[in-house]
Amino acid sequence: MGEVRKNKVGPRTSQEQDSGGVRRGPGSPVRPPPTLRRSSLISFEGDDENSRVEVKTGCCGLDPTTGRGKQIHLLQILLLPFIPILALIIQNSINMVTVLEYQYDMQETIDQVQISTGLGNVTEALQSERAEIAFYLFTNDSVIRGNLTEHFKYTNMLLDDLIWPVFRQEHELFNNKILFRIRLDDFRDKITKFDTPSVEGGIAFYNKANYIFLDQLTSEINEKDAAGVWRPLLAYKNIIRAIEHLGISMVFGLQYFGRGALNQKSYIAFVTNDALGYDFLNTSQNFEFWITDRWARPGQK
Repeated sequence: MGEVRKNKVGPRTSQEQDSGGVRRGPGSPVRPPPTLRRSSLISFEGDDENSRVEVKTGCCGLDPTTGRGKQIHLLQILLLPFIPILALIIQNSINMVTVLEYQYDMQETIDQVQISTGLGNVTEALQSERAEIAFYLFTNDSVIRGNLTEHFKYTNMLLDDLIWPVFRQEHELFNNKILFRIRLDDFRDKITKFDTPSVEGGIAFYNKANYIFLDQLTSEINEKDAAGVWRPLLAYKNIIRAIEHLGISMVFGLQYFGRGALNQKSYIAFVTNDALGYDFLNTSQNFEFWITDRWARPGQK
């Protein structure tokens, strides 16, 4: 009878379990079973998911893979280089505005000086013209001190160059330059023809005109606070006022020289204007030091 082999049934040894059911000898090497790296797969899947989320969201919540997202992305690429250019334009605009404001202030100061100087020159010309007319009237048509026509031409030239301001004093004579010139020429014709009601009335016209010009000069200086030039302008205004009052007192002196006497009213006006003239002259020395030097040495230029 044949021999019947029976498989040996029993618990597997550790070597058989490790080899996956394959019986190995006691000296055979043991191969570890293949295993999956779940941590690596999870990491790869996580990275893919994150990248998919980033692609999906894009910038500003838009997907750059879509048509609209591509357009917006292209627009961003085109606009980004212009940001520093825009910042430079804004900076240059601010600098330009600052420069324009500075130029405006400088031009305003120049206009102030020109108007003030023009008013002062016209006032001086009228003061000189008043003195010539007073001498002309009080000496009965004497031409010793010069030709009146030359003084008239000089005053007219200064009036033509004057920037006519809006006068603070409301007077129809000073509404515009043309009207003032017409009224002044008419008055001159009457003076040269001795067609005035009185000498005092003729001199009063110049006193009124000079008063309004000086009042406007004071207004021009006070309305604009020009740094660096307000002291010379105030000194200039006080000198013009000093010349005005001294000129009026000189007219009364010419009256005394031509007529030989002064009444009480004229004498009081002479003393008052002479005192005011020297007072304004002393006040002007507080604003400019060179006036004191010139006043101390009147013969030195």
